[in-house]
Amino acid sequence: MSRLLPPRFVPLALALGSLALASCSTLSSGIGTVTGSTQKKEPAEKVTRIQAEVMSFADIYVGQVLDGTSKIPAPGAEEQVQLLGFQARQASAAFEIASGKIPWRTCSTWRSSSP
Repeated sequence: MSRLLPPRFVPLALALGSLALASCSTLSSGIGTVTGSTQKKEPAEKVTRIQAEVMSFADIYVGQVLDGTSKIPAPGAEEQVQLLGFQARQASAAFEIASGKIPWRTCSTWRSSSP
């Protein structure tokens, strides 16, 4: 089977993708506030604070994805496996980005490469 999601899951996936884009934009603008020139903090402390915010966002995002997708009825085993795979990929990607060396660059790079 070459499809990642059944057609009825496509609107949900698009909505979640839009949420991710909007969140990257919000995160990027918030980073400017956190790392503004008025703050006299060490770069390592800024990175730690920003990474904690990104990790918190990832936790919330994954919780909302799991909550939203768990309400979708999966009539058969194949659909249930596809839905669980989608949930696992979303969680894995969010946590991988959040735990990376420079998570805000990953977010802005992803946003600029999107169509």
